[in-house]
Amino acid sequence: MNDEREVSGGSGVVQRDAYGKDVEGKRLFVSNLAFETQWKYLKDHMRQAGDVVRADIFENKDGTSRGIGYVQDLFGLVWDVG
Repeated sequence: MNDEREVSGGSGVVQRDAYGKDVEGKRLFVSNLAFETQWKYLKDHMRQAGDVVRADIFENKDGTSRGIGYVQDLFGLVWDVG
């Protein structure tokens, strides 16, 4: 079963949490990150703007950071930039 699916209009994503509940939110793409940045530091930093449910840093095949990632907020309200 796919844990992620598009919401009508592509305005956000619905993802299941560890308890199987749907969690709706929006993702914000983040670039120009220091290569030393870890997902947990990105998540903690972005919590200043709202409730963050997930943060990911994209990695190269060798496990090194690509300097980009995304952050997903809980309600899809904090980063309404569109």
